[in-house]
Amino acid sequence: GRVPQIECMPMPKRLPPLVHQFVKTAPDAFKAPSVMALLPLMGAVATKLRFCYLDGSLHSPSFMTCITGAQASGKSFIRRPEQILLEHIREQDEVERKKEAAYQEQLRKAKNSKSQPEEPKVCIRKVPVSISIAKLLKRLDNAQGKHLISICEEIDTLNKTNRAGAWSEKTDMMRNAFDNTEYGQDYMSSNSYSATVNVYYNLLFCGTPSSVKRFFKPHLTDGLVSRTIFTSLPDNFGGDIPMFKPFTEKDMLVITDGITRLENAEGEVSLPKLAKAIASWQEDKRRLALETQSMRSEEHTSELQSRS
Repeated sequence: GRVPQIECMPMPKRLPPLVHQFVKTAPDAFKAPSVMALLPLMGAVATKLRFCYLDGSLHSPSFMTCITGAQASGKSFIRRPEQILLEHIREQDEVERKKEAAYQEQLRKAKNSKSQPEEPKVCIRKVPVSISIAKLLKRLDNAQGKHLISICEEIDTLNKTNRAGAWSEKTDMMRNAFDNTEYGQDYMSSNSYSATVNVYYNLLFCGTPSSVKRFFKPHLTDGLVSRTIFTSLPDNFGGDIPMFKPFTEKDMLVITDGITRLENAEGEVSLPKLAKAIASWQEDKRRLALETQSMRSEEHTSELQSRS
């Protein structure tokens, strides 16, 4: 189906320098989606940061973004920020994957030997969305509180995985990733992975309206929808190809500096302006719920309170 055209609020005049570089080089229709796409990527890079707001609870930069657009609307624009922001994570993953491959080779050679090689704890942070529950648990356990990230240009990949069974457990982990709560499994078999971990897992996925609907429809009441940031691209049927401006050398210096700052940033950050804005929004929703006697307004408020 076609994406409905929705009138949106204008972009803020002031944006962080790193975000500004991606926004200023994007076509108008892609400026807001670019910001939303950057959130899970930046959160994975700035994984050591913790934010304090509302009642003093600490939260990590955890985000799930879903970009909706018709076929040929340009959803693949996420590749550019992904390649740039996750460059160091990919390089580190490559080193760790080589360690894992070397262990598997040692294991193969020592198959009939009494002496077995010791399995290394490899930290691989960019994982496919089709990853199994046990493998995801293992990756989370080895990452020791650093965010994993999955990027999927077509959400139908998740729908296919769903038909393979046991997918409801994966969506449980997605919900836990919202506020990094515990998830675990404990099996008797040594062939499966048993662990209990706090879920640090960011996601960025795209899809057509119909495929997005197929994925989220079974989860309309379990909290997954309200934990996901949705943004849409306009239907570009019959239009020109969206043109992104190339980054200048000066732009790339700003981007590189921004990424370095995110990688090095750690500790607790207070957000008094955000806390005030959320408290004001929350009070408006509370009053609306009382005036309309609508539980729907209160449900949204309760969801916000659960994160705080």
